[in-house]
Amino acid sequence: MSITFPVLVHDVILASAQDSTATIAARRACLFALDALEGDAAFLTRTCDCRSVQMKRAHKKKALENFFSGFAEEDEVDILTVEGVLAETDDGRSESLSL
Repeated sequence: MSITFPVLVHDVILASAQDSTATIAARRACLFALDALEGDAAFLTRTCDCRSVQMKRAHKKKALENFFSGFAEEDEVDILTVEGVLAETDDGRSESLSL
């Protein structure tokens, strides 16, 4: 029985290996993946945007903290309540707000 072990990076199969045991197949696939990354250094920059997404989230969080720092705690609750009401659609469903 042969076990196939793929290495996925954002739904892209970077490498895979087959062997009779899962441990050896995983090790071989990881070695092949490292070799593939060494051969194509720009692969991660083309396929991965995790860092930019994290930075955007951090900027949004900091902007919200700065915004709410000017209000008292009870004002913050009132603002969030108003935002929740404004986010309702015509048929009464709620939608999430994105900043």
